[in-house]
Amino acid sequence: MAVLFEELVKVLHPEIWSKVYDVKALIVPKRATIGDIITIYVQVKNPGMVAGDKLVELSIDGKTLSQIISLDPGEEKLLNFSFVAEERGRYEVKLGSLLKSIDVSPTSEEIMKEAKESLEESMRNYLNETISPLSSRLNLMAANVSSLKQDFDRLSSNTSSEFLRLLGEISELDERVNSIDNLVVALIILSIIAIIISLASMTYVNLRVKKLRKT
Repeated sequence: MAVLFEELVKVLHPEIWSKVYDVKALIVPKRATIGDIITIYVQVKNPGMVAGDKLVELSIDGKTLSQIISLDPGEEKLLNFSFVAEERGRYEVKLGSLLKSIDVSPTSEEIMKEAKESLEESMRNYLNETISPLSSRLNLMAANVSSLKQDFDRLSSNTSSEFLRLLGEISELDERVNSIDNLVVALIILSIIAIIISLASMTYVNLRVKKLRKT
């Protein structure tokens, strides 16, 4: 009786019957890298008493991969589905009531490239926000010193007290220019140290990525 009922369902509603199967296993890799060919294994069983074709549909992030297989009553088969990981992130894999995920990470080359771009952007911002204003102040100080020296030449016939006042202003500005100049040099040295530290960090990240892949 059960066989006749199943045969009737298969004939009248093949689209329903073909999707009735038991999922015995869903084997999914936990991690992958962009560009990898990911293979997923599925073991299904025909739970009925009628042989026929079953439509196995696997959902990967909303996209469906499907295969049609022929199963005898109670027969089990192992299928494999493959696709290329094109983007980084988490891929959700679903078959029936089973749900698993794959974490796809960028390649070590992409990690190094992103780290390099981040470092270059940080250095540009640092130079624009710190070095450029100091350079402008240095140029302004130099212009003031030049102006005072010109005043000194024009007032060469004035009293000695006026000479002393101008000499004092020139000396003070010279000291300020030298101080700023030394600060610029110090900031450049700090920038070089920051670059060395960043390169060391990038090397460490690369080693960590290789170690994670081995695990």
